[in-house]
Amino acid sequence: MEVFKINSKDLEVLEKPIKSVYYKYLIPAVLSMMSFAFIVFFDTMIIGQGVGEKGLAALNIVIPVYNLFASLGLMIGFGGGAALSICKGKKDYEGANTFFTVVLTLTISFGVIISIIATVFTDPICTILGSNEMLEPYVKEYLRVLILFAPSFITVGALNVIARNDNAPKVAMISMTINAVLNIGLDVLFVLVFKWGMTGAIWATSMASIVSLIIMSTYFIKNSSLKYNINLFSVKNSIRVFKNGMAIFILEFSNGIVIILFNNVIISLISESGVATFSIITNVVLVFIAILDGMTHAAQPIISVNYGAGKIDRIKTLIKHGIVIIGSFGVIFYILSYVFSRDIVEAFGSNNEEFIVYTIRSMRIYFIMIIFSGINMFAIGIFQSMEKRKISGVISLMKGIGLVTIFIQIIPRILGEDGLWLVVPAAEFITLLFSSIMIVLLLRKSNCESNNNKITNCTKNSEVK
Repeated sequence: MEVFKINSKDLEVLEKPIKSVYYKYLIPAVLSMMSFAFIVFFDTMIIGQGVGEKGLAALNIVIPVYNLFASLGLMIGFGGGAALSICKGKKDYEGANTFFTVVLTLTISFGVIISIIATVFTDPICTILGSNEMLEPYVKEYLRVLILFAPSFITVGALNVIARNDNAPKVAMISMTINAVLNIGLDVLFVLVFKWGMTGAIWATSMASIVSLIIMSTYFIKNSSLKYNINLFSVKNSIRVFKNGMAIFILEFSNGIVIILFNNVIISLISESGVATFSIITNVVLVFIAILDGMTHAAQPIISVNYGAGKIDRIKTLIKHGIVIIGSFGVIFYILSYVFSRDIVEAFGSNNEEFIVYTIRSMRIYFIMIIFSGINMFAIGIFQSMEKRKISGVISLMKGIGLVTIFIQIIPRILGEDGLWLVVPAAEFITLLFSSIMIVLLLRKSNCESNNNKITNCTKNSEVK
């Protein structure tokens, strides 16, 4: 039987100074996430310049579909990656292969199923997303191509996480960087030069995703110690992956639901131009949040491997260091976004001064959430990496949709339109209070409920608090 072989990179994660290991993973992880954010950012900007405000509004309506793809890819990737790395920490290398097999099988299966169902039910999906008669042609034009490439989008998202858990953060970075560069180049060509509109934009994104998938597949076939073996697939381990990744799924999928909620409230409270404002806000904030999320992604495989090996002091050191870095960058990013808000809005091609002024004001309020969001995401990553599913799930629910659903019914009624843009910052702040308490309690525990027991086969150790 072909099994996973231990290598020097695995030992580095367990033995080298934990801060230096984190920085080794940090830059590739951040660049990978930034690449994804820049794809969305430039896609939005180019559609704004090439199609106009209706194109921007239509893109924002379709974004929840991206959130679904991202949530599935990250759920399976993070869920399988945490289990895989814990197996490596316990030196159960067949277990690592098992979870790699589970991840790949699940992503492809989900992608194919979604493509088939969404192709059949495109019209009802447009209605559910909140499209109106004016925007529906733009939404359908984009959506019909997007759903065909669901397997690629979902699988690339998962494999990028698995690559980091396979000690190959640079491979994930290269894959996503090429994806971003190709996507932006094709966007310019298809939308601005060929004038293909929304169809050109989604074909650019889809073709770039396929190239990224080819790069990732080449690495895992030729260079990875992880090997796919369908005989290792099991429903039991699939359930463990789902449980591990449920927190990130809740968070990412909630982002899509929040966008639908906001779009519906904005259309009734403001107008289609308000949706265009929200489109700019969500796509710009994604760049800042992607960097902060990358800092969490860098920590996940390190925490999981050390947790599997029972090296809890190293985990505590990493948690404290990560909080300082992420908190500091959150404050810096808000200041930058506040100072350069006009430049950011004008980059999207609007010449309407009233629209620009309104978007600047709305952005400065909404972007307060950047200060709190990074630490909340890091808290989710900490508990998820150690398979502490209940705590990570509660934080995800609070951060994602729980508090937003409540606040969106209350705050705008009290403060009007400005209150609408305060909903997410308020939700992030309350979540931060809870996250902080949970992290402090974790750090005070001498053993963090360690997995320091001598288990030889972690695929049989799925009972987690």
